[in-house]
Amino acid sequence: MGESPIFISGLDRSGKTYLRFMLSEHPNLIFSHRTNFWTQYFNKFGRLDIADNLEECLQTLTKAKHVCMLGIDFDQLRSEFAQGDPSYARLFTCIHTQYARMNKKRRWGDQTEQLERMTPTILSAFPLAKFLHLIRDPRDRYHAILEKNNLADKSKRGYWRANSLGASTARWLASAALAKKYQERYPLSYRIVRYEALVSRPTDTLRSICAFLGEDFYPEMIEMRTEKRFSNQPTRATSMPSPLSTDYIGRFRKELTSFEISFIQLRTQRYMQMFGYELEPVKKTKTGSALDWLMHSASLIGWQMIELVER
Repeated sequence: MGESPIFISGLDRSGKTYLRFMLSEHPNLIFSHRTNFWTQYFNKFGRLDIADNLEECLQTLTKAKHVCMLGIDFDQLRSEFAQGDPSYARLFTCIHTQYARMNKKRRWGDQTEQLERMTPTILSAFPLAKFLHLIRDPRDRYHAILEKNNLADKSKRGYWRANSLGASTARWLASAALAKKYQERYPLSYRIVRYEALVSRPTDTLRSICAFLGEDFYPEMIEMRTEKRFSNQPTRATSMPSPLSTDYIGRFRKELTSFEISFIQLRTQRYMQMFGYELEPVKKTKTGSALDWLMHSASLIGWQMIELVER
Protein backbone atom coordinates (compact mmCIF):
# COMPACT_ATOMS: atom_id res chain seq x y z
CA MET A 1 0.00 0.00 0.00
CA GLY A 2 3.03 2.27 0.12
CA GLU A 3 2.23 3.19 3.73
CA SER A 4 4.72 3.31 6.60
CA PRO A 5 2.61 3.36 9.76
CA ILE A 6 4.11 3.05 13.25
CA PHE A 7 2.78 0.51 15.73
CA ILE A 8 3.51 0.78 19.45
CA SER A 9 3.06 -2.61 21.10
CA GLY A 10 3.76 -4.40 24.38
CA LEU A 11 2.01 -4.98 27.69
CA ASP A 12 0.18 -2.54 29.93
CA ARG A 13 2.29 -0.63 32.50
CA SER A 14 5.31 -0.79 30.18
CA GLY A 15 5.61 2.80 28.94
CA LYS A 16 3.63 2.63 25.69
CA THR A 17 1.59 5.73 26.51
CA TYR A 18 4.66 7.79 27.39
CA LEU A 19 6.28 6.86 24.10
CA ARG A 20 3.10 7.78 22.23
CA PHE A 21 3.04 11.16 24.00
CA MET A 22 6.60 11.85 22.92
CA LEU A 23 6.15 10.78 19.32
CA SER A 24 2.87 12.69 19.03
CA GLU A 25 4.82 15.91 19.64
CA HIS A 26 6.57 15.33 16.31
CA PRO A 27 5.22 17.62 13.54
CA ASN A 28 4.77 14.64 11.19
CA LEU A 29 3.24 12.01 13.48
CA ILE A 30 -0.23 11.27 14.88
CA PHE A 31 -1.35 8.21 16.85
CA SER A 32 -4.57 6.49 17.76
CA HIS A 33 -4.60 4.40 20.92
CA ARG A 34 -6.49 1.44 22.31
CA THR A 35 -8.57 1.20 19.16
CA ASN A 36 -8.01 -2.57 19.02
CA PHE A 37 -8.44 -2.46 15.24
CA TRP A 38 -6.15 -5.43 14.70
CA THR A 39 -6.60 -7.35 17.93
CA GLN A 40 -10.42 -7.28 18.07
CA TYR A 41 -11.88 -6.29 14.71
CA PHE A 42 -9.57 -7.66 12.02
CA ASN A 43 -11.41 -10.32 9.93
CA LYS A 44 -14.24 -10.49 12.48
CA PHE A 45 -17.08 -9.43 10.15
CA GLY A 46 -16.40 -11.45 7.03
CA ARG A 47 -15.60 -9.99 3.62
CA LEU A 48 -15.99 -6.21 3.53
CA ASP A 49 -17.00 -6.16 -0.13
CA ILE A 50 -20.37 -7.42 1.16
CA ALA A 51 -22.41 -4.37 2.14
CA ASP A 52 -24.02 -5.90 5.22
CA ASN A 53 -20.67 -7.03 6.60
CA LEU A 54 -19.12 -3.62 6.07
CA GLU A 55 -22.04 -1.89 7.73
CA GLU A 56 -21.93 -4.21 10.73
CA CYS A 57 -18.22 -3.50 11.07
CA LEU A 58 -18.67 0.27 10.85
CA GLN A 59 -21.60 0.27 13.28
CA THR A 60 -19.44 -1.66 15.77
CA LEU A 61 -16.61 0.83 15.38
CA THR A 62 -18.93 3.79 15.96
CA LYS A 63 -19.69 2.37 19.41
CA ALA A 64 -16.04 1.83 20.39
CA LYS A 65 -14.88 4.50 22.86
CA HIS A 66 -11.37 5.04 21.55
CA VAL A 67 -12.50 4.99 17.92
CA CYS A 68 -15.11 7.66 18.67
CA MET A 69 -12.36 9.81 20.19
CA LEU A 70 -10.76 10.08 16.74
CA GLY A 71 -13.71 12.16 15.48
CA ILE A 72 -14.04 10.22 12.24
CA ASP A 73 -16.67 11.23 9.66
CA PHE A 74 -18.10 7.80 8.87
CA ASP A 75 -20.04 8.98 5.82
CA GLN A 76 -16.80 10.26 4.35
CA LEU A 77 -15.14 7.01 5.37
CA ARG A 78 -17.75 4.95 3.50
CA SER A 79 -17.21 7.05 0.39
CA GLU A 80 -13.43 6.76 0.47
CA PHE A 81 -13.43 3.07 1.29
CA ALA A 82 -15.72 2.32 -1.66
CA GLN A 83 -13.08 3.59 -4.07
CA GLY A 84 -10.49 0.86 -3.54
CA ASP A 85 -9.55 -2.54 -2.17
CA PRO A 86 -12.23 -3.68 0.36
CA SER A 87 -9.76 -5.10 2.90
CA TYR A 88 -9.55 -4.59 6.65
CA ALA A 89 -6.05 -3.14 6.30
CA ARG A 90 -7.32 -0.52 3.89
CA LEU A 91 -10.32 0.28 6.11
CA PHE A 92 -7.98 0.92 9.04
CA THR A 93 -5.78 2.98 6.71
CA CYS A 94 -8.74 5.11 5.60
CA ILE A 95 -9.64 5.79 9.23
CA HIS A 96 -6.13 6.79 10.19
CA THR A 97 -5.55 8.79 7.02
CA GLN A 98 -8.65 10.86 7.75
CA TYR A 99 -7.53 11.29 11.37
CA ALA A 100 -4.06 12.40 10.27
CA ARG A 101 -5.51 14.79 7.72
CA MET A 102 -7.73 16.41 10.37
CA ASN A 103 -4.67 16.98 12.54
CA LYS A 104 -2.44 18.11 9.66
CA LYS A 105 -0.02 15.25 10.11
CA ARG A 106 1.44 13.17 7.28
CA ARG A 107 2.17 9.86 9.03
CA TRP A 108 -0.03 7.85 11.36
CA GLY A 109 0.43 5.18 13.97
CA ASP A 110 -1.44 3.15 16.55
CA GLN A 111 -0.77 2.18 20.17
CA THR A 112 -2.56 -1.02 21.17
CA GLU A 113 -1.71 -3.46 23.92
CA GLN A 114 -0.27 -6.79 22.75
CA LEU A 115 -0.34 -5.69 19.13
CA GLU A 116 2.83 -7.77 18.73
CA ARG A 117 0.60 -10.82 18.29
CA MET A 118 -0.46 -9.45 14.92
CA THR A 119 3.01 -8.56 13.66
CA PRO A 120 3.21 -10.93 10.63
CA THR A 121 -0.32 -9.98 9.51
CA ILE A 122 0.35 -6.25 9.83
CA LEU A 123 3.71 -6.41 8.06
CA SER A 124 2.11 -8.43 5.29
CA ALA A 125 -0.33 -5.56 4.74
CA PHE A 126 2.25 -2.80 5.39
CA PRO A 127 5.76 -4.00 4.43
CA LEU A 128 7.20 -0.60 5.34
CA ALA A 129 5.56 -0.44 8.79
CA LYS A 130 7.65 0.04 11.93
CA PHE A 131 7.06 -1.66 15.30
CA LEU A 132 8.18 -0.29 18.66
CA HIS A 133 7.79 -2.98 21.31
CA LEU A 134 7.96 -1.78 24.93
CA ILE A 135 9.56 -4.08 27.50
CA ARG A 136 9.76 -3.41 31.25
CA ASP A 137 11.36 -5.28 34.16
CA PRO A 138 8.68 -7.90 35.00
CA ARG A 139 9.12 -7.28 38.74
CA ASP A 140 8.52 -3.53 38.48
CA ARG A 141 5.68 -4.11 36.04
CA TYR A 142 4.00 -6.50 38.50
CA HIS A 143 4.33 -3.91 41.25
CA ALA A 144 2.78 -1.29 38.94
CA ILE A 145 -0.19 -3.61 38.39
CA LEU A 146 -0.64 -4.00 42.14
CA GLU A 147 -0.55 -0.22 42.59
CA LYS A 148 -3.06 0.31 39.82
CA ASN A 149 -5.45 -2.07 41.58
CA ASN A 150 -4.85 -0.51 45.02
CA LEU A 151 -3.08 -3.60 46.32
CA ALA A 152 0.14 -2.02 47.55
CA ASP A 153 -0.57 -3.35 51.06
CA LYS A 154 0.96 -6.84 51.02
CA SER A 155 -1.48 -8.09 53.66
CA LYS A 156 -4.56 -7.27 51.55
CA ARG A 157 -3.72 -8.96 48.25
CA GLY A 158 -5.07 -12.40 49.02
CA TYR A 159 -6.31 -14.59 46.17
CA TRP A 160 -6.19 -11.71 43.68
CA ARG A 161 -2.44 -11.51 44.24
CA ALA A 162 -2.08 -15.20 43.45
CA ASN A 163 -4.00 -14.90 40.22
CA SER A 164 -2.28 -11.65 39.26
CA LEU A 165 1.23 -12.96 39.86
CA GLY A 166 0.69 -15.98 37.63
CA ALA A 167 -1.08 -13.94 34.95
CA SER A 168 1.46 -11.11 34.99
CA THR A 169 4.39 -13.52 34.70
CA ALA A 170 2.80 -15.57 31.92
CA ARG A 171 1.85 -12.51 29.87
CA TRP A 172 5.32 -10.99 30.27
CA LEU A 173 6.93 -14.23 29.11
CA ALA A 174 4.69 -14.39 26.04
CA SER A 175 5.33 -10.76 25.11
CA ALA A 176 9.09 -11.03 25.70
CA ALA A 177 9.31 -14.16 23.54
CA LEU A 178 7.51 -12.40 20.67
CA ALA A 179 9.72 -9.33 21.05
CA LYS A 180 12.88 -11.36 20.60
CA LYS A 181 11.38 -13.50 17.83
CA TYR A 182 10.18 -10.61 15.70
CA GLN A 183 13.20 -8.37 16.21
CA GLU A 184 15.33 -11.22 14.85
CA ARG A 185 12.90 -11.99 12.02
CA TYR A 186 12.23 -8.37 11.00
CA PRO A 187 15.39 -6.42 11.98
CA LEU A 188 14.56 -3.44 9.75
CA SER A 189 10.96 -3.19 10.95
CA TYR A 190 11.00 -4.18 14.61
CA ARG A 191 12.66 -2.41 17.55
CA ILE A 192 12.56 -3.32 21.26
CA VAL A 193 12.43 -0.29 23.57
CA ARG A 194 13.15 -0.77 27.26
CA TYR A 195 10.99 1.29 29.63
CA GLU A 196 14.05 1.93 31.79
CA ALA A 197 15.96 3.50 28.89
CA LEU A 198 12.96 5.61 27.91
CA VAL A 199 12.60 7.24 31.34
CA SER A 200 16.28 7.43 32.35
CA ARG A 201 17.79 8.43 28.99
CA PRO A 202 14.86 9.94 27.06
CA THR A 203 16.92 12.13 24.73
CA ASP A 204 19.28 9.41 23.56
CA THR A 205 16.50 6.81 23.41
CA LEU A 206 14.12 9.01 21.44
CA ARG A 207 16.87 10.14 19.10
CA SER A 208 17.60 6.47 18.32
CA ILE A 209 13.90 5.75 17.83
CA CYS A 210 13.51 8.66 15.41
CA ALA A 211 16.47 7.39 13.38
CA PHE A 212 14.84 3.95 13.25
CA LEU A 213 11.59 5.55 12.04
CA GLY A 214 13.35 7.68 9.47
CA GLU A 215 12.19 10.91 11.11
CA ASP A 216 14.07 13.94 12.40
CA PHE A 217 14.52 14.27 16.15
CA TYR A 218 13.05 17.35 17.85
CA PRO A 219 14.29 18.02 21.43
CA GLU A 220 10.91 19.39 22.51
CA MET A 221 9.38 15.94 21.99
CA ILE A 222 10.70 14.75 25.33
CA GLU A 223 8.94 17.58 27.22
CA MET A 224 5.45 16.50 26.05
CA ARG A 225 4.10 20.00 26.60
CA THR A 226 0.80 19.44 24.79
CA GLU A 227 -0.19 16.59 27.13
CA LYS A 228 -2.43 17.83 29.93
CA ARG A 229 -0.71 15.86 32.67
CA PHE A 230 2.63 17.55 31.85
CA SER A 231 1.58 20.95 30.52
CA ASN A 232 2.00 22.77 33.87
CA GLN A 233 5.27 21.22 34.91
CA PRO A 234 8.32 23.51 34.96
CA THR A 235 11.06 22.80 32.43
CA ARG A 236 13.62 20.35 33.80
CA ALA A 237 17.38 20.77 33.64
CA THR A 238 18.89 20.59 30.17
CA SER A 239 20.35 17.16 30.91
CA MET A 240 16.94 15.76 31.91
CA PRO A 241 14.14 17.91 30.44
CA SER A 242 11.64 15.06 30.31
CA PRO A 243 8.95 15.04 33.03
CA LEU A 244 9.30 11.25 33.25
CA SER A 245 10.68 9.91 36.52
CA THR A 246 13.16 7.15 37.29
CA ASP A 247 11.59 6.68 40.73
CA TYR A 248 9.76 3.55 39.64
CA ILE A 249 12.86 1.71 38.45
CA GLY A 250 13.78 -0.95 41.01
CA ARG A 251 10.91 -0.12 43.35
CA PHE A 252 10.04 -3.82 43.47
CA ARG A 253 12.93 -4.30 45.94
CA LYS A 254 10.97 -2.49 48.64
CA GLU A 255 7.41 -3.26 47.60
CA LEU A 256 7.33 -6.95 46.60
CA THR A 257 7.70 -9.93 48.90
CA SER A 258 10.73 -12.20 48.58
CA PHE A 259 8.37 -14.89 47.35
CA GLU A 260 6.99 -12.69 44.55
CA ILE A 261 10.48 -11.66 43.41
CA SER A 262 11.72 -15.24 43.51
CA PHE A 263 8.69 -16.58 41.62
CA ILE A 264 9.00 -14.03 38.81
CA GLN A 265 12.75 -14.48 38.48
CA LEU A 266 12.60 -18.26 38.40
CA ARG A 267 10.06 -18.25 35.56
CA THR A 268 11.47 -15.36 33.52
CA GLN A 269 15.22 -15.35 34.18
CA ARG A 270 16.18 -16.43 30.66
CA TYR A 271 14.46 -13.47 29.02
CA MET A 272 15.29 -11.09 31.86
CA GLN A 273 18.97 -11.69 31.30
CA MET A 274 18.47 -11.48 27.54
CA PHE A 275 17.06 -7.96 27.95
CA GLY A 276 19.65 -6.88 30.51
CA TYR A 277 17.70 -7.23 33.76
CA GLU A 278 19.84 -8.44 36.65
CA LEU A 279 18.48 -11.09 39.00
CA GLU A 280 18.00 -10.13 42.62
CA PRO A 281 19.49 -12.37 45.32
CA VAL A 282 16.59 -13.77 47.38
CA LYS A 283 16.96 -15.76 50.59
CA LYS A 284 15.47 -19.23 50.21
CA THR A 285 13.98 -19.06 53.70
CA LYS A 286 11.59 -16.33 52.56
CA THR A 287 10.30 -17.77 49.30
CA GLY A 288 6.95 -19.09 50.49
CA SER A 289 5.36 -22.45 51.13
CA ALA A 290 4.91 -25.36 48.75
CA LEU A 291 1.20 -24.48 48.58
CA ASP A 292 2.06 -20.92 47.49
CA TRP A 293 4.31 -22.21 44.72
CA LEU A 294 1.68 -24.66 43.56
CA MET A 295 -1.11 -22.05 43.52
CA HIS A 296 0.90 -19.45 41.63
CA SER A 297 2.37 -21.99 39.22
CA ALA A 298 -1.11 -23.28 38.40
CA SER A 299 -2.21 -19.72 37.65
CA LEU A 300 0.85 -19.14 35.45
CA ILE A 301 0.26 -22.34 33.47
CA GLY A 302 -3.41 -21.47 33.07
CA TRP A 303 -2.56 -18.05 31.68
CA GLN A 304 0.09 -19.50 29.39
CA MET A 305 -2.58 -21.77 27.91
CA ILE A 306 -4.87 -18.77 27.43
CA GLU A 307 -2.03 -16.92 25.67
CA LEU A 308 -1.49 -19.84 23.29
CA VAL A 309 -5.19 -20.07 22.46
CA GLU A 310 -5.51 -16.31 21.88
CA ARG A 311 -2.49 -16.28 19.59
